[in-house]
Amino acid sequence: MKKNLLASLNEERHEELKGWALVELYGHARIVGLVTSNPIELPGMVRVDVPDLLKNGEVARKGFTRYFGRQAIYALTPCDEDTVRKMLREKCCLW
Repeated sequence: MKKNLLASLNEERHEELKGWALVELYGHARIVGLVTSNPIELPGMVRVDVPDLLKNGEVARKGFTRYFGRQAIYALTPCDEDTVRKMLREKCCLW
């Protein structure tokens, strides 16, 4: 039986891309964290894992995970983990 071409393309393209980034969403919301595009658990979505907010070596706010549809994203700026943690401390990107 012949496979649907679109279905086979989607299967072949299922790759996770990961990296630290600032994600800007429509509605003027911003979130920072480890971004995974096309996560295995929700293909077609974007996952953002926000790390714990640390103050004086203590967890001031527990980290969390959010999922977004790709259409909700206005811009994505890659950066490194240190920059993400700095933005969290400065409260410029809290949800």
